[in-house]
Amino acid sequence: MKKVLLWGCLFLMMGIIFLFSMQPGKKSTQTSEEVTEQIIKILPGTSDSEKGITEKIFKRINYYVRKSAHFICYMLLGILAMLAISTTKYSIAKKLVFALLICLFFAASDEIHQLFVPGRSGEIRDVCLDFAGSVVGTAITCGCLFLFKKYGRKNVKNNEEKQD
Repeated sequence: MKKVLLWGCLFLMMGIIFLFSMQPGKKSTQTSEEVTEQIIKILPGTSDSEKGITEKIFKRINYYVRKSAHFICYMLLGILAMLAISTTKYSIAKKLVFALLICLFFAASDEIHQLFVPGRSGEIRDVCLDFAGSVVGTAITCGCLFLFKKYGRKNVKNNEEKQD
């Protein structure tokens, strides 16, 4: 059941990324600008309005919002890929390579997909950014799995010994 759930979550995340990539350029821009407006509202000194925020600054913030979305989505994809693959019996090195390959191929195919969406473009730098997010996600997951394996079992064993 755990295996099915983890692989299901991985494919769900891929579906979410695919749906975002299906948005035409104008809709995608509108979505990111709405997020940027909300971020600006919570920035110190901007209160309820966008006073002091020029169009140039707004575009720069929006650029970082868009790129952060790439990084974060693929970091989550990396986490889910590593968790799903952790249910297999491969060595940790093979699991890591396989998780990263899944993320890299998905990032590349996603950018190719965007070439066919009106108003969108496929960018190699986005593949690199997506892959960087995946590397961070898989590294976090590997670290957590290592710590759980090292310390989680000891705690379970210690608790069982205390009960005896």
